[in-house]
Amino acid sequence: MKIAVVTPYYKEDPATLRRCIDSVAAQTVRADHFMVADGHPSAEVAALGGALRHVILPRAHADLGNVARAMGGLLAAAEGYEGVAWLDADNWFKPRHLEILLRVHEKTGAPLCHSWRTLHRPDGSRLPVDAAEEIAGRHVDTNCWLVFRPAFDLLRVWFMPRELGPVGDRVFFQAARRSGQKIAASRGKTVSYTTLYARHYERAGEKSPPDAKSGIMPAARAWLGKPANRKTTIAALGFCPEI
Repeated sequence: MKIAVVTPYYKEDPATLRRCIDSVAAQTVRADHFMVADGHPSAEVAALGGALRHVILPRAHADLGNVARAMGGLLAAAEGYEGVAWLDADNWFKPRHLEILLRVHEKTGAPLCHSWRTLHRPDGSRLPVDAAEEIAGRHVDTNCWLVFRPAFDLLRVWFMPRELGPVGDRVFFQAARRSGQKIAASRGKTVSYTTLYARHYERAGEKSPPDAKSGIMPAARAWLGKPANRKTTIAALGFCPEI
């Protein structure tokens, strides 16, 4: 089965990009890695070959990688790939991540399969808290999905309004649930996620990084609270997400 992993990237440092790339190359099932430069191509990425595909968008889109995710996914679909996963440049997969999700798909027939994740500090060390919403079934992070061809209509969800970029994973999750397609979980924490969300550090009893994120949900709700923005969102997605 042909699987593509799509990584949108912007201005990440070479070491971070290499960690991401190496984690895909180390998967126990083959996957082709689509590195999609959002307006700022890396010379280091351009120099790599093998199963890595370098896609360059002519300008940055200021949407936290959503256009790049969409373009990489649609390109893979057009080229006959049967599964698409996403991996942000600052995150990495554990070696059996794709294999486990492929087995979930084969066992259940679900075209939407996902894992859980471990949370990590910017230096890569493990943060001693879980992503509680995911374990409770209320959320799936972008990096945890493996989407198969019967659900490829959802690839276009990433063309959501730019203002929803900070909550794009939540929009995609709601679109997946609304699609009527079967969703199955591996229940394994096979994605390593670098978190800059202040709430994760607060739960761990630690000081947040200087660039920690907070207030994302209220900002998205305020934007969607305006009738014109709701109309724009419905036109793009066919529904208005509940944030």
